Amino acid sequence: HTFSSPTFARGRVQSRLLLAISEKCQQIRLLTLDEKWMYLQSDKYREHTKNFERSLELLKRMCDEKEMDGVTLAYMQVTMRCVECHRTLRDQGR
Repeated sequence: HTFSSPTFARGRVQSRLLLAISEKCQQIRLLTLDEKWMYLQSDKYREHTKNFERSLELLKRMCDEKEMDGVTLAYMQVTMRCVECHRTLRDQGR
């Protein structure tokens, strides 16, 4: 049976994972629209937010297209956007 093959099972797990990541991207994107997200009113923070949103959109698109290499790279990009913004926030707090 092809339904019980390891390849089929791996494909199902991968599809569920990609769907979960895609859904989380949508949820996180909604967070960026909340007024509490923009508690820091600066051009730099708005720029970080826009870059973060674009990275989330790319990650969601790569998941929806099932492009695993693209998912990996986009995930790293989202992570780096977080690091960059948090670094800016930390530096502004000094």
